[in-house]
Amino acid sequence: MRSKKSVDGYLVLDGDVVEGAEEAFRETRYVEAFALLHALIDWWMIDLIQMSKTSKGIERGPKVFASGKMISMGTKSFKAARHDLNYAYRKLVDLSLVEPTRITVKLQNLVATAAIGEAVDFQKLTKLPNVIYEPEQFPGAIYYARELEGASILVFANGKVVLAGLKNEYLLEVGKQIVMKLALLATT
Repeated sequence: MRSKKSVDGYLVLDGDVVEGAEEAFRETRYVEAFALLHALIDWWMIDLIQMSKTSKGIERGPKVFASGKMISMGTKSFKAARHDLNYAYRKLVDLSLVEPTRITVKLQNLVATAAIGEAVDFQKLTKLPNVIYEPEQFPGAIYYARELEGASILVFANGKVVLAGLKNEYLLEVGKQIVMKLALLATT
């Protein structure tokens, strides 16, 4: 027995939307087919959307692209990111939108934030090599440390810091040490 579900305001039996989309594709009614599949994906992904909202209003969770690639945003660990991506993958398999296969989760871009705790003196900070500060272009200083292998550290006047482009967790630890040194240099 099929269960009843509501998709975009229409009451349908489970599976009827997919069958309707397949029929629309066969009859070259592509707009209708994509609308049906989009409605079904939206309905099934509601829990992912709910999961992607945090109390601070920051978006987090998995994002699925038409290319088949997925990313995880806003998780606090690689383990949490892997969990989110596997959850989204299982939902896509349940929808029969992808074939069951093994997915590979790879850390590509780690972004971290920190707070120095006091205002930053950009006059001191700009004396360092590899620091770019052009207030007309960007409200913070950009520091490229060789040790971070291409990643950057964004330092703002209020003491907020963003480490962007880190390729692994080891570089995060290196970045923390660099931020502590920058804090000593730019605030004393």
